Parts: sequence; C-alpha cells; structure tokens
Amino acid sequence: MGTKYTIIDSEIGKLLLASTDKGVVNISFINADPEDKSAFELEVASDLAQLQRSLKTGAFVQDDSAFSEAAKEIREYFAGKRKEFSFKQDKTLSNGFTRKVHDQIAKIPYGQTATYSEIAALIGHPGAARAVGTACGRNTLLFSVPCHRVVATNGLGGYAGRLDIKAHLLQMESVATQ
Repeated sequence: MGTKYTIIDSEIGKLLLASTDKGVVNISFINADPEDKSAFELEVASDLAQLQRSLKTGAFVQDDSAFSEAAKEIREYFAGKRKEFSFKQDKTLSNGFTRKVHDQIAKIPYGQTATYSEIAALIGHPGAARAVGTACGRNTLLFSVPCHRVVATNGLGGYAGRLDIKAHLLQMESVATQ
C-alpha cells in the first residue's frame, strides 16, 4: 500500500489528495496555475515533500485509482449531491488542541456555520477563538473537516483557500454570507 497521491479537478481548481494505509490524510488546494507546468509541478512536489516530512514516511507515489471513492465523493459534494463524506480518513496530522477543534468542526452540519468563539467554547476553551482560527488553518482534510463553515462573529473570517472560495462553498451550501 504505502503513501499515494492524486490530483483531481474541482469547480474551485485542482486539488491534491494524499493517503496513507489508514486513509486520506490530505485534501488541499493547488494554487499554482496548471498552465504553468513548472510552477504547478514544483508546488505539488513541495506539498508532497512537506507531507512526507510531517508523516515521517517514504516518498508518495501517484496512484489515481487509490482515490476513486474520495474523488467520487468530492465531485458529488460539488454537484450538491453529498452532504457528508464516508471515505476513510487518516487524521494523523491533527493532534492535541488542533484535533479537538477539527473533531468539533466535523460536527457542523452541511448548510450551517459556527463562529470561532462557539467552537472554542464547545471544546472547553472559551476565549481561544484565535487559536481555533489557527487550528482551522492547519486543516489538511478540506471539505471533510469543513473549516469553511467556521466564521467570524462579524463576517467570514479567514480561510487558507482564499475568502472567495470560502464564500463560494458557503453559498453552494446555501448559507447566507455577508
């Protein structure tokens, strides 16, 4: 088995998926323009090298077939046909406080939001809204750990994938955005 990766298309751009024997460990945006092949390949290689260091594992091998279920579910999500994900996930990269935040965020239902402050209170750390935001930025399982559903009290807040994408995802889920 080992560590594998694939790149899939989505309506918000190319996504890098990586997995271990335990399941999908990474879903992330590829920001480089696919038309700039050199920059695109460099970003993918850099992201995979960072994952390899974080996981203390061997090199990732491209294997598109290993992600058929995850890719199908992500496409269904963007088509409005899926509200929850069931593919196997490896949450190894999320631990401690960050893991508590991610586990709580995973409970936010499709089409709803929670504030950073609400998440902090729910995990027993009232007043840690900024730390919740930092934990959101460390999310390696976009969409399945829906950090886009965590908003500021007075607006969208931040998002690793860009605020326009966060607004798009919330609009797609029919959440009113400011």
